[in-house]
Amino acid sequence: NIYHLIGNFFIGVATIIFISIVLYLLEYFMLPEMFLQIQAVTNRTVNSFGDFLQNILDIIILLFAYANEPIWWLFMLIGMFFALHMNLSDADIKGALSGLIFFSIILFVIDLILFLVSKTALIVLTAAFNKIGLYLISIFVVALILSLIALIISFIFRFLFRKHL
Repeated sequence: NIYHLIGNFFIGVATIIFISIVLYLLEYFMLPEMFLQIQAVTNRTVNSFGDFLQNILDIIILLFAYANEPIWWLFMLIGMFFALHMNLSDADIKGALSGLIFFSIILFVIDLILFLVSKTALIVLTAAFNKIGLYLISIFVVALILSLIALIISFIFRFLFRKHL
């Protein structure tokens, strides 16, 4: 059943989608300048894997460029709370995987049809997916950095409390 496969996919990745939206909104409202600069990076044309890596590096640099503002620290703290819960259970992954395979087949068929009908339309669709993908990756990079900072802080506290026990 097509609806069942689509439902499994969205149910499986709902946590990631919801927390990505929350991080997006936090960034938009708390740090609008940083948000606009990250948007500019994600809107760059990516012609190679090197361009892609450069965009990710620029996003990381932009994330820390606002560390001198107190609101950035609040963003980091709130963002960490959400990013630490941005994970999937085994059941979520299993359900999403069947939907992902279905979506991949549909996209392959659409790409094949566009290739045969209009290569320009295929290029436009591919560019749109690349932009969406880069923006999602930018959100995931922010979430990953927030999670890594939280992990480092937890190790520091663990080390300090073990020393005193």
